[in-house]
Amino acid sequence: MRLVTKDANNRIEVSLDGKLLSASGGDVSCWRGPVPNKALSHPALIDRLMVDYMIKYGVNEPFDIGRAAGVLANIKSTLPPFEMLMLYQQIINSMEGSVRYIFAEINGQIRTFQHNNRIFAIKPEGAHLYMANGWNNGVGHDETADKVLAAYGVDPDQFKNTRVIKISRIDPQQNMFIYNQALDELDPATAKGLIDNLDDGYYIDLFRTTYNNWCNMADHDSDDPDDPDNQNNEETTSDAA
Repeated sequence: MRLVTKDANNRIEVSLDGKLLSASGGDVSCWRGPVPNKALSHPALIDRLMVDYMIKYGVNEPFDIGRAAGVLANIKSTLPPFEMLMLYQQIINSMEGSVRYIFAEINGQIRTFQHNNRIFAIKPEGAHLYMANGWNNGVGHDETADKVLAAYGVDPDQFKNTRVIKISRIDPQQNMFIYNQALDELDPATAKGLIDNLDDGYYIDLFRTTYNNWCNMADHDSDDPDDPDNQNNEETTSDAA
């Protein structure tokens, strides 16, 4: 057996003939797709890319984008469209407790959504996603944030400060498609058309960050630049204002 591990909680076990025996931990356990008892903060595709890439190439060399693209192409060639969309999907949530509400800027217009949303990164022009946040540190109210909070039924005047912030690990300039209907109701041709318009570069960049946290090379960037604790407190530019 070969063991590839980042820490005690993230590891894969592979037989000597290359068969995956087990995958555990938040970076790899959803390699088959999202499951109800795992709270994924990223697309399950990243877990699948991690597993397939590490089985084939290990973690002793720097990330190779050509290899990554080849692994992704192989996954896409072997799975039906519905299963691929389940891997590609990312779930984002508004958070009432911390007063963070999702909204989007679409063609210059502000749109609000339901609290739980399925998103896909796409190549064509799409939604640019943000969060409106009310809190009591600092002073000053952002006009867009006030409007979004009010649209969700939250009185912005109860907070000393309102602001527009980034959603954890999502660049506001990334084009996103929100699709909250049942994926299994899509006919195969429509599902394939959606897959063809997805931005694989976005997903490979997410994969690169995760892989670099496993890689044994001393010169890779091991720190995640999109740490959720830091990201959620980072104000965006005024693009959404």
